Amino acid sequence: MEDKNIEYKYDISTKDNSFKREIVAFLNTKGGEIHLGVTDDGQIDKEQILKKRKEWEQTISNWLVDSFSPSVLDFITIYPNSFPFIIKILEGNSKPYCYKTKDNFDFNNIYIRFSSRTVKASAEQIKKMLLQDITTKYDDSPALFKDLTFKYVEEKFEKENIVFNKNALSLINRDGVYTKTALFLSDQNPLITKFAVYQSTENKIFLDRQNLDGSMIKQIDDLLYLCDLNNQTRTQIFSQAKREEIRDYPVSSLREIILNCFCHRDYSTDQDIRVEFYSNRIEVYSPGSFPFNLTLDEAKKGWSYKRNVSICNVLYKLKFIENYASGIRRVFDDYKGFKKQPEFFIEPSFVKVILYNRNFDFNSDQIENNLVKEPLINNDLQAINNNKKLKKEQRLEMILDLLSKQPNISYNDLTSFLNVTKSTIQRDISKLKDKGLIDNLGDTRTNEWVVNKSK
Repeated sequence: MEDKNIEYKYDISTKDNSFKREIVAFLNTKGGEIHLGVTDDGQIDKEQILKKRKEWEQTISNWLVDSFSPSVLDFITIYPNSFPFIIKILEGNSKPYCYKTKDNFDFNNIYIRFSSRTVKASAEQIKKMLLQDITTKYDDSPALFKDLTFKYVEEKFEKENIVFNKNALSLINRDGVYTKTALFLSDQNPLITKFAVYQSTENKIFLDRQNLDGSMIKQIDDLLYLCDLNNQTRTQIFSQAKREEIRDYPVSSLREIILNCFCHRDYSTDQDIRVEFYSNRIEVYSPGSFPFNLTLDEAKKGWSYKRNVSICNVLYKLKFIENYASGIRRVFDDYKGFKKQPEFFIEPSFVKVILYNRNFDFNSDQIENNLVKEPLINNDLQAINNNKKLKKEQRLEMILDLLSKQPNISYNDLTSFLNVTKSTIQRDISKLKDKGLIDNLGDTRTNEWVVNKSK
């Protein structure tokens, strides 16, 4: 079966360069195999192989000598007597590789393997291959800065009672030069994180917009705080006034997705991490694809590759992350039973993750003209469901949410809002008091409702 490491071909086309593209893509990625004499559905045609194998061997051997740049002779082996006919390609160590056009190196002929596809390398990917030797991690490469300060991260380490040792944390290399990890942890970190909150399901009207800067650790702290601030809690009441509070987004899932950005993003690009809150979802963008062509299915099974080992080590010491490689699996576990599952869009230059709001009613008329009706927080207390009586449990849930958001709300406002009689509201309030769910700290003329969240 075709995958990121295996490509099926029935024959070699000499009319175009499509076959050379496949070879180049494996050289520029993690290596792989091309199986010749195989149909699209995976059937091996032995007659085709016996008829063509000498021709194939001669064609490929000629190509290996003069059709690629840099030289690929050390990385490709041909198995002409096997069924299927196999070309085994190792990952090259002098990337980027291309097939030649008119005996010249041509940037337009650089390809990479992405999942089971061969795609043209982007300018950023070519730049990364040119700058980064295969044996060197980008976060450990030297930074062109001498005067770096670490005030924020040092205070963070001190709070955790951990010694801040620049050498042990790989902030200084063997030549005594600051590394890229040091730059990103420093107060002079040039990268930013973009945060936005939109009014509706579309990115038209901003409710909040911030560029987070400073040390990577500061950006993480600030981003987690803003996400928690915008991750609202809704109260649901079940039978016998049993109350359950549900966050719009599972806290552990949101944290996992955020920290994955900082652990596994491609730091060789100047693109920004972006976190965008919509009324029905969160979208998180991380620069760079999954490291080493890791697939989503592999990540869900617990496979993990660390693109930025030194950065991950710092985040582990500060207890931001664990080393169990089970985060993606837990995200899907958190959404088990929910009709809108998390979505991952893994592209060559970025990863986009969507988490859906568990308290958003995707089937109702909650969306009107693409704007969400914000229940229970409208200062005008405009009545909803005027023509429909709520069930008792639904009404109790609304009362609790109203009291928590409008502590001074009057009985008359509750009556108008819920479209019931004052005596019904009084009975409901008494029931909630008896259950210990609410208290009224006001006097005979004013209300000051307190919802007991511990109940």
